[in-house]
Amino acid sequence: MPTAQVWRGSGKIMPISRQEKDISQIEFTRSNEVSQSIEAFLNDSYTDGFLVMADGYIVHESYHNGMRPETPHLMQSVSKSITSTVTGIMIGRGDLDTSALVKTYIPELAETAWAGATLQHVLDMTTGVQYSEEYTRLDSDVGKTDVASGWRPIAPDASPDIDWPASVWDQILSLKTCDAEHGTRFLYRSIETDLLAHIMMRVSGLPLHKLISQELWQPMGA
Repeated sequence: MPTAQVWRGSGKIMPISRQEKDISQIEFTRSNEVSQSIEAFLNDSYTDGFLVMADGYIVHESYHNGMRPETPHLMQSVSKSITSTVTGIMIGRGDLDTSALVKTYIPELAETAWAGATLQHVLDMTTGVQYSEEYTRLDSDVGKTDVASGWRPIAPDASPDIDWPASVWDQILSLKTCDAEHGTRFLYRSIETDLLAHIMMRVSGLPLHKLISQELWQPMGA
């Protein structure tokens, strides 16, 4: 899967003080009403890294399953929070307008189902664009996103009739149908965040990893 390094810059690292404690045997009640220690939960959930902060201090930090503090780790949908945070920075600075139609920033979207959607609709995941985030079907829309992003290969038994997008951008442009009016419903869809990234890249002229470095990683002393 293609990756890119987000540079932390050459400035000082912001220190975080520690007041570490052994919390491994603290017990809590899970949603199934079963009591379990933190240590047992971390083992059962195959957790790779666990950090607890309280009152500005790191009180616990541990790594498991071969992970170390410096090991790169898949972020999954944490990337949605990072992407939207950078979007918020650009909105606050006046580079982006939440009420603007997304086609204002990317004219190519005028020929797609995104044409009448605003930036706020995309941020809120309330566009009416037809897109299925159905993880159990490998040929669903999100399944096509997985293939387009290099997340996984096309399944050997996939139907030859499926039109697989060559990139996430190609998939964004291929979505031509709305199944709801923009702003009338919320659906969690990864493609909305992908579109946010493309809007920011178009406006800033920077690839996403450099934009995150410039606007977030470097200023916060990551």
